[in-house]
Amino acid sequence: MHKLFPGSGFFDFEAIRILGTTVYGGADVAEVLEAVGEIKPGDPVSWERAWRTQALRAEELADEAHRHGDRDAARRGYLRAANYTRASGYMYVSTSTGNGESLAQDACSIAEKVRTLFRKALPLMDGQVHRLSIPYNEYHLPGYLYLPPVDRKIKGRKTPILVNCGGADSCQEELYFLNPAAGPGMGYAVLTFDGPGQGLMLKQYEVTMRPDWETVVAQVIDYLVKFSSQHPSWI
Repeated sequence: MHKLFPGSGFFDFEAIRILGTTVYGGADVAEVLEAVGEIKPGDPVSWERAWRTQALRAEELADEAHRHGDRDAARRGYLRAANYTRASGYMYVSTSTGNGESLAQDACSIAEKVRTLFRKALPLMDGQVHRLSIPYNEYHLPGYLYLPPVDRKIKGRKTPILVNCGGADSCQEELYFLNPAAGPGMGYAVLTFDGPGQGLMLKQYEVTMRPDWETVVAQVIDYLVKFSSQHPSWI
């Protein structure tokens, strides 16, 4: 297999991870290769700078497309900008700068920027996307419910729904490039959420991961059942 960073398995894995979202609009091959060319292997500062540069450029392209009424180009631009911004923060959790100051202090602001950019793309999607607030103990988990376009709904039955969970280093904005990007076009609704230890639940509220994940999912499903009864025409 070709290595983008032969001397760093971690850098290579994360770069391939970004490249893997290309099929659903999370990256552009040329932009990824340009960013990779600017990154010094093993240097987290150059990693952050390279992806931040691509994020700013994609955001500018999206804003321009939106001003000119090009919904598709604007949506794609905001999705790439959000994804590149997310990528820029990969090294912020466990890396320190040369003067000993932790980079983790910027992790929350990056996650907030990811959310802001991603939400600019939501009204530009083919199907409706609803922002949810799912009760979880004393907190509320942020979620997105992606509905299929009217012409893609499965006729004669309620809309089936997929619940898409992420991992410990993911956020639900990244999950879009999995089930949500494809599911609605095939007639499925898709729910994503940031649980404890994920996304802004960790970075903003410091709610950590728990091993009994079925407890989290149970509360999400309970909310979803209630929500479905309130909106029977959706799911």
